[in-house]
Amino acid sequence: MDLGEIKEARAALAFRTACSVMICYILGTIASDHTSEALMNSHSQAALLSVMAFMVSTTLLGATCKMSFTLGLSSLVLVPLGIGVGFLCYLVGGMEWRAWILSIGLGVSCFLAVLWGAVAESIQPPRALPAGPPLAIMLLPGLALQLHNNTDLLLNTACMTAYIILGLAIALLFSWLPLVGAEPAWRHMPALAARLATVLAEMCEVVTIWQTPTTAALLRHRECRLRLLKTLHEFRLAQDANAFELWQSGNLSGFDWARFSSATESCRLSLNMKSGILALGFDPVHEEIWYRGPLGEAMRQCCLSASAALRSSSSRLAATAGVPPPAQVPAAPWLASDHATAGECEEAAEKCRRVLGRYLAAWQNEVDGRERIEEALQKANRPRTGSASPMTMFLSGRHLEVGGLQLDEARMAAFDEACRHAACFLGVCNAAKAAAEIATIVAQAKETSGHCIVGCSWLSAWLRAPFACSAWPKAFAKVKSFAFRLAVAQMMIALICVFVEPNSVWPSKKGPLWTLFTIVLIITPVQGASLLRSLHRILGTCFGSLLALASIALTGTVNARTLSSHIFLLALVMKFFEPELQYTGAVSFITFIVVMSNISDSTDFSSETEMIELTWSLTLRRCCDVLAGVLAAMVVSIFVAPDRAVDALRLREETALQTAASVIRAAARHLALRAKGQQPGEEPWSELHKETVTSFEGLNFGGDGRAGVADLLADARWESRWGLDGGKLVLGGLLWLPWCSKSAHPGRRRLEVVETLSRLLRLANLLISVLQPGLGEDAERLLSHDRRVVDALGPEAKDFNKSVDDVLSSAVAMLQMPGHCETEDLEAQLRLLLQGCAASRVAAGGLLRSNPAAGGQRALGGLHAAAALKLLQVAAECLMQVGRELDVLSPSTPGLRAVQTPNQPVIFRARERLQPLGSMALRTSG
Repeated sequence: MDLGEIKEARAALAFRTACSVMICYILGTIASDHTSEALMNSHSQAALLSVMAFMVSTTLLGATCKMSFTLGLSSLVLVPLGIGVGFLCYLVGGMEWRAWILSIGLGVSCFLAVLWGAVAESIQPPRALPAGPPLAIMLLPGLALQLHNNTDLLLNTACMTAYIILGLAIALLFSWLPLVGAEPAWRHMPALAARLATVLAEMCEVVTIWQTPTTAALLRHRECRLRLLKTLHEFRLAQDANAFELWQSGNLSGFDWARFSSATESCRLSLNMKSGILALGFDPVHEEIWYRGPLGEAMRQCCLSASAALRSSSSRLAATAGVPPPAQVPAAPWLASDHATAGECEEAAEKCRRVLGRYLAAWQNEVDGRERIEEALQKANRPRTGSASPMTMFLSGRHLEVGGLQLDEARMAAFDEACRHAACFLGVCNAAKAAAEIATIVAQAKETSGHCIVGCSWLSAWLRAPFACSAWPKAFAKVKSFAFRLAVAQMMIALICVFVEPNSVWPSKKGPLWTLFTIVLIITPVQGASLLRSLHRILGTCFGSLLALASIALTGTVNARTLSSHIFLLALVMKFFEPELQYTGAVSFITFIVVMSNISDSTDFSSETEMIELTWSLTLRRCCDVLAGVLAAMVVSIFVAPDRAVDALRLREETALQTAASVIRAAARHLALRAKGQQPGEEPWSELHKETVTSFEGLNFGGDGRAGVADLLADARWESRWGLDGGKLVLGGLLWLPWCSKSAHPGRRRLEVVETLSRLLRLANLLISVLQPGLGEDAERLLSHDRRVVDALGPEAKDFNKSVDDVLSSAVAMLQMPGHCETEDLEAQLRLLLQGCAASRVAAGGLLRSNPAAGGQRALGGLHAAAALKLLQVAAECLMQVGRELDVLSPSTPGLRAVQTPNQPVIFRARERLQPLGSMALRTSG
């Protein structure tokens, strides 16, 4: 989505939000002016209409439906729980409303509400359950502190619940309006899929023309990669929103979204492997052999045909979404192209497969051509020495004996070049296969008429939750700390309200109601998010109060017509800039409308000066109430049973290390068995792939999906800035004590290693994608011609995997406390493995057979094994890099120092002498 589309979508969202807020304010004013005292005819309570309409409006229709269902179901289901707890407190108090008993009941009801929502969410697979914060549950106890009549209590609760439901309904209605309504997710998903296919096509074109790793080429690759990640993120959000839409029309009934997602992921991984290997640069001899002549031309044709198939898929998906073709030029409509048809997509897929077949044939026919190798050596000014043939010189690496390299180093450098070329070859082939698969999926899709997808499973999950006994222990373990903090903060403020008389700091008994609201909105399941929301809450409250004071000072009236225009303009501006203002904008608007509503309720002023003084008093009281809630929430979040983001980050980093080590061990075991001529058993590649993807998303995009919970890395960064990532938890985690931990800045240490861990997980995912289909025939050519391969791996790779486990255990231990990571054993075994494979390649005469059977195709197992070995090597190096970074980051080190690698494998030393960009291996692979 370009900048103009973003502005257009934001403008439509802001306009319909402002309209719905203004309508809600007018209806609330009319209801308050024409309602009896028994139904709470205050403007401040009617302001809930406008607040709800502002909060739930989003760009996607499905997201608006989800937020509306969240607050609506929470109100309908949890209010009866609050009523029951309130009347239980009434009975316990001897048929009297005792404030201190109600304060305890307030905390108990909040604890039960959080636990109830967690249970309902756990029994609602596979859709996410709209379980929001327990806002409705605290309405009753908070009001009961001021009431002494059972009838008033029931009527007031019913009236406020009705205000909430009506505000949600109005916002939802405006989202369905034409022109300015929210964009349906079912229509947005094909558009995002079209953008995804377009970015993949651009990646294919980038790796086609990329021959040397120049700065411009690296920047273009990074730009395409970031666009791809952004599109994938938006596509997942659209999928989540699509599950909550009430009606779908013109959707793709025959479209297999799961198959499409799998194919796009395979294409993305293959292109990343290809571009990452290209970033290392190549020796002129190898570049002449592999990327010029018949092989280079076949490779370019294969990439371009894959790009054409992806662009055809993008065009057809764009037609389904009702958006212009990707090739349309707004300034020159006569240059526009028509949408691709299903037949054209099928034709592009078939052409991609034919070109891929020619590319495979070119590899099989040209890869061992002696004349081409001798010609490449002559062009690179590497003349033949002695009686060695060009092929022998090429395989042994003697053409790389420059810059003081020894024969062993040159042989390993040549072997490394061959492995990286094999990885590039696999990347092109797999990307072309995935592109053809995507085009076939899109061509087979069909449109269908509208259908309703709404159901009652959400409400049934809420109602079944109290009786789901098996789900309660798991839900209790997940949210017990969050629920306990919320309950403690609510009871603390309520008891202060009971026992502290009104004074200049606490002006009235009505103040704690907004303080309780503040606590519920600020306290989140993660400590860092609570700190961030606290700052946003303070800034938004102060800014909204100033706006309300300025509005009253300019107009000098509380006329509903004047205020509605101000509310319309403020809602328009705050919603349009919501991405930049985040939570601060919403708080500013809520504060503005609450202060205005309180002024409308107050009629005991006779002049404009008195009105301004009253407004000043109300804004100051509002700020004091919110500040009290913020302080209470921050104290409780920091000291009472904290769920720290740094602890969650440590656990996710430990999971990431264990997952990556499992992939490395499985790959080493697979190669060890093939080295001995045995067929490996069934490895759990699918499960490892799921674990790797889950671990990567949890590490980089962590968050539990709740409103207001920021990214895990941002939460941990905030905790580190506040110095809350140290200290010690006592009493079973119920209390946090500062300055009791020996390690300094553990949160910062864990944050600095996230980049390397993310790279390690990406490499593990690439390794799975290469090994999962199998290495194929002739994989033993690289592994079985030198004894050092078996010696380095051990029987079934037990020796190699033992060294991996040693590095893993050291790194996991250093995530908790400072220590030292021993990587020498793994480095030595990895070096021995590479030396053995390099010698095996020379002994076998190359990665492919020189004399294939007559009429048969040449087996490509040697190329697959070389690519797998290269990825295994880089993944193992990345694992050791994690250990070195944790080792270097001592408690006294404020930042990340340069990691020293005195025992760096000989293959890297050789490459650094040959190529200036050789050190980019670990930074770009994957």
